[in-house]
Amino acid sequence: MTAEGSFSTALDMEKIRKSGMLLAIGEVKYTDEIAMITRKKDTAQVFATGSVRVRASSKADAGKLLKDTENSIRRALGCTGCGVCIGKCPHNAIRIENKIAYIGDKCTHCGKCIEVCPVVKFVRD
Repeated sequence: MTAEGSFSTALDMEKIRKSGMLLAIGEVKYTDEIAMITRKKDTAQVFATGSVRVRASSKADAGKLLKDTENSIRRALGCTGCGVCIGKCPHNAIRIENKIAYIGDKCTHCGKCIEVCPVVKFVRD
C-alpha cells in the first residue's frame, strides 16, 4: 500500500536532519534532497520539494506512518522548545538547545514525544 502527502512549500531538509525529529518514528538515512525512514518493513520518503511518500504492508500502517512522518516534519520546522516532549521520553533522548528540541541517538522510535507536542496538536497547514 502506498500513501502520499505534501507540504505547501519546499522543506528545510538541513533543519529536519539536525533536529533528529524523524528518529521518533524509525531509522533514518539522509541524502541532500531525501530522508528515508524505515519502521519495521514500512518506509517513508521525505523529499525536499515537500512531498512525502509512504509504502507499507497495509492501508492502516501506511496511514499511520504518513501521519507520524508529517507530524515529525511539523515538529522539526515549528519547534518552540517548550520541553513537553522531554517529559514523555522514557530514554532521555531529547535535549533543548537555543529554544529548539533535538532528538539524539538514545531514541528508540517509540513516538511518545510526537503525541504530546503542541506543534502537532495545534498547528496545521
